[in-house]
Amino acid sequence: MFKWVIQKILGTKNAREIKRLWPTVEQINGLEPDTRKLSDDQLRAKTEEFRGRVREQLASTTLIRPNTSEWYDLDHEARMSLKRQRRTVQDRALQTILPEAFAVVREAARRSVNMRHFDVQLLGGIVLHEGKIAEMATGEGKTLVATLAAYLNALTGRGVHIVTVNDYLARRDARWMGPIYHALGLSVGVIQGVDPAERKAGEVSLSFLYDPGALHATDRFAQLRPVSRQEAYRADIAYGQNNEFGFDYLRDNMRFRLEDLAQGEFHYAIVDEVDSILIDEARTPLIISGPAEESTDLYYRLDTVVRRLTKEPHYEVDEKQHAVTLTEEGIRHAEELLGVGNLYDEGNMRLVHHINQALRAHELFKRDVDYMVKDGEIIIVDEFTGRLMPGRRWSDGLHQAIEAKEGVRIREENQTLASVTFQNYFRMYEKLAGMTGTAATEAQEFHEIYQLDVVTIPTNRPLVRLTNPDVVYKTEVEKFLAVVEEIAELNQRGQPVLVGTISIEKSERLSRMLKEPGPILARIATVCQWASEELKKESLPEALSARLTQLLSRPAMLTGEAAAERLGELKAAAPKSTLAFRVEDLVRLAQTLHAVKAGIPHNVLNAKYHEHEARIVAQAGRLGAVTIATNMAGRGTDILLGGNPQFLADDAIREAAGPSAGGTSSVGSPAAVDTPSPERIVPARSPAGMVPARSQAGRFGSARGWLLATMGLGACFLGIKAVEYSAKFSHHILPSTNVFWSCYFAMTGLHALHVLGGIVFNLWILAQTMRPAVWIRKSHFLELGGLYWHFVDIVWIFLFPLLYLLS
Repeated sequence: MFKWVIQKILGTKNAREIKRLWPTVEQINGLEPDTRKLSDDQLRAKTEEFRGRVREQLASTTLIRPNTSEWYDLDHEARMSLKRQRRTVQDRALQTILPEAFAVVREAARRSVNMRHFDVQLLGGIVLHEGKIAEMATGEGKTLVATLAAYLNALTGRGVHIVTVNDYLARRDARWMGPIYHALGLSVGVIQGVDPAERKAGEVSLSFLYDPGALHATDRFAQLRPVSRQEAYRADIAYGQNNEFGFDYLRDNMRFRLEDLAQGEFHYAIVDEVDSILIDEARTPLIISGPAEESTDLYYRLDTVVRRLTKEPHYEVDEKQHAVTLTEEGIRHAEELLGVGNLYDEGNMRLVHHINQALRAHELFKRDVDYMVKDGEIIIVDEFTGRLMPGRRWSDGLHQAIEAKEGVRIREENQTLASVTFQNYFRMYEKLAGMTGTAATEAQEFHEIYQLDVVTIPTNRPLVRLTNPDVVYKTEVEKFLAVVEEIAELNQRGQPVLVGTISIEKSERLSRMLKEPGPILARIATVCQWASEELKKESLPEALSARLTQLLSRPAMLTGEAAAERLGELKAAAPKSTLAFRVEDLVRLAQTLHAVKAGIPHNVLNAKYHEHEARIVAQAGRLGAVTIATNMAGRGTDILLGGNPQFLADDAIREAAGPSAGGTSSVGSPAAVDTPSPERIVPARSPAGMVPARSQAGRFGSARGWLLATMGLGACFLGIKAVEYSAKFSHHILPSTNVFWSCYFAMTGLHALHVLGGIVFNLWILAQTMRPAVWIRKSHFLELGGLYWHFVDIVWIFLFPLLYLLS
């Protein structure tokens, strides 16, 4: 009560924090008019000006820099003390230029990517700069917010790392925000892992610099120029996946010369989806290992022994501690099977270790949940994201034990050469910040482990989403049936549905239930049996009781209509009875059964191809879409109701271009132009609307209808043309690209202006039809309108083959 009263008087801690930062936001807004007057060159020159001012303020401070011989001579406490001193001095210097720097970034974003930071996004940028966690709701623009703090801290020349949860997001964000940094004269590095399916001999990873003019054989790496790992890390801002940053640190630890180090100093990191990386995966170790000498025959032998042991009498399983322990009886039985006198003799301790690992493999690690078997290999499934992790292996003989369990070829065991957890790795940064949509619930852990405070940023517009409470079921079967019922009901209404699961196995199980009616039929039979028992207890009219008995006696023939009819009668006779509840359940089940038999189209994400998953998840908001995914699949991709327009435009262009347009054409060549889909030939049909309009000149209503139809077709064409231009601009295809594109934009743009002129002319004619006395004298204008539209049509007939077919 006392705390509630204090909060009402003084406000919450978060509200006070927002209030403290708001004057800075107003100061940035006040600089916007002057910043808009700057030319592109003047805006770019601001970066050097800011750097000079920061250097001036830091000139009087001489502190030992990290990754120097003097730095490595210091003990841990001395290093931490130096980091704190440097951060204090540096933050004081950056604070003096923060409003101007943020105003410059906002203007650069408006010019380069047509995105202007909202006031709440400026708040988020300030929070990130102060080394805190910004909790921002989904779709509030966290990717854009990061550019503010990244730019400001990059002015020190010490580098900024932006950490994402997968390679796709690192690549996407670097290319998406790259034009902003490029406009301001900053370099952007991209740290990538390599898909095992694409890895070449001796290739470990990939690294790039953002370069707007860089071409690549595939769209995945367009605008990215390959460079060495060191060069990518030396960029002002480096985007990369958390695992790649960690493994590069371990590789640096195994090098012998300072000049061979790739990563550089740990200055400032912004962690996207910070709760996933710093909390969920905090204790996950990253391990670099090498081969160890161990016979693979031993694993097969011990797997045979473990299969002959029984749970409880021979061993106990502690699922909470993720451990399996041999009992006294189990030890004696194992000794008999192995033919050894004492399993715990010094010479047999290796056997005990491998028996425990084999027991863990059988009891605690489930196929299609913790791992998958593919092409004769065991592939680990990430327990937090549900993604497959090819190339990763469990240590201490566990992976070999699972290989023996599944009967696949056992590969040599590896020994650990270097290891670090995410928690220890990210605590090495001088300044750490993060973004996520869900941080407040872990605020205490963030503060205790990383000394990070959480600030909840208000949404730009009021949030209208409804958050319902959790529903708990006694059994997993009931839970999945309820999920299928909900999906069927929402899908029939045309609502988009996104279902999150914790593993690939759960996703596939749900997918099967949406295809196969068996589980629902079994449930209907069970509910009919329960309802029949309840019917015997109810005192109902004889006719109604007979009809219900007939309904419940044939579960396989049950239909939603029949059940609904009986439910209506039952509610009139016994509205609050348990029987009414059972019949209501049968109505839903019957409707679900009908929907499943008719087919519910859906997508299941395979937890492997990040870019493909992002495209599917981006379209999860389309009408009637059903998407089933592990909870982390597609994370970082915004879902828009109606579908993501950028991806929709890209897909339309790919479909129109045909199967040969696999991304191999270089940007700027005529081959990159897309063949229009059928609806783009709309203007060729619009003049046809003028013919009946003219014939109905004496009937005002009919003439107006045809005029509106003609204008509608013209407006449709202009809308499609706008989407086409937007898609080309997003791929940096501009009139200045080359002669072909200059002619393309000039001709199609001029034609679009003629279409707009035709619409305006028709609008004037429509206005004249509203005045019958005047219209009788001006009806010939309809004829002129028809001739004009025919002229527009003929121009299109020439442009279409010239620009889309002959090229």
